[in-house]
Amino acid sequence: MSQEDLPVNYAQALHALALGEWASWLKGARQRLSEDDALLALLADASASPAEKQRRVASLLPAEASPKFRQFLGLLVDKGHLGLLGEIAASFERLVERGGVGTVAHVTSAIELTEEEKAQLRESLRKRFGAGLDLEFSVDPSLLGGVKVRVGDTIIDGSVAGRLATLRERLVSS
Repeated sequence: MSQEDLPVNYAQALHALALGEWASWLKGARQRLSEDDALLALLADASASPAEKQRRVASLLPAEASPKFRQFLGLLVDKGHLGLLGEIAASFERLVERGGVGTVAHVTSAIELTEEEKAQLRESLRKRFGAGLDLEFSVDPSLLGGVKVRVGDTIIDGSVAGRLATLRERLVSS
């Protein structure tokens, strides 16, 4: 290993260590939250005080959890988004595995796509947006047919619902 590679190698090790710690805290908090029916009921209770919700959620965390992590969970409690903790943890784990934030294409279809259709979309979108593109698939029957793709600020709407909306706008503006 050359002297020039050392800083990068140490930085990569530090990055993995720091992110792994947060991933562990997220996973633990998610697990403990899912096992605590009383806390789930408290969080759903609109009349419960925010301070009590904060205190109870803080009790889920190990003593070594960082103040920044505690703030993050507190923010989720304040915004009423703690129910997203499982999805947040899963997305964070994917980021840790990939080594950072990559570009993600959110593909929504009216029906579940076949593996062949997913592979064709993956190939097509990677040609347009780059080989490192990750795809996340979801289903929304309100699209009526076709697919809708969001990559960052770019939206490609090939759905029947999107086409109908465009047609309606043209007819109204005529």
